[in-house]
Amino acid sequence: MRRRPDQNEGWFRIINRKLDRLLGQGVENMATLAELEVEVREATTVHESVIVLLNGLKQLLDEAIASQDPAKLEELRASLDESTNRLSAAAEANTPGGG
Repeated sequence: MRRRPDQNEGWFRIINRKLDRLLGQGVENMATLAELEVEVREATTVHESVIVLLNGLKQLLDEAIASQDPAKLEELRASLDESTNRLSAAAEANTPGGG
């Protein structure tokens, strides 16, 4: 038995709607993946920035100790305090339940 053309059109519409729905989900998943990639890149950048900061502070500390200059040591202490406060605030603001 052959189906009438109008029945086939109904099936095509149903299949087409399901395909549209599946394709839409794929686009949503791709958007989520792209967002995740951005978050990973940003986190990597933040981690690298922290490493650079710590390496810079170590170099300043080494120089201050080598100079045996109390003013330089005090300047370094103030710089460490400021960096610690900024880093703590940034970590808190970007931690679930924080900020």
